[in-house]
Amino acid sequence: MGEEREANFNWLWSQNLSEYEGLWVSVVDESIVAIHKRLKRVLEVTEKKHPGKRPFVLRVSRSELMTA
Repeated sequence: MGEEREANFNWLWSQNLSEYEGLWVSVVDESIVAIHKRLKRVLEVTEKKHPGKRPFVLRVSRSELMTA
């Protein structure tokens, strides 16, 4: 994992993700960029807002919430 992606991963895990259960979340520059039930939509919105950036993307499931 690249340094920037690792920073986004660590930042995301420090957030309260309970409201995003079952949804896809993308993070760029330690900020949530898009949230949606469809991965394709999250990627489209992220690319539009941050062209060329590689986001950290995660589907928030109950197991992630229990380990956070």
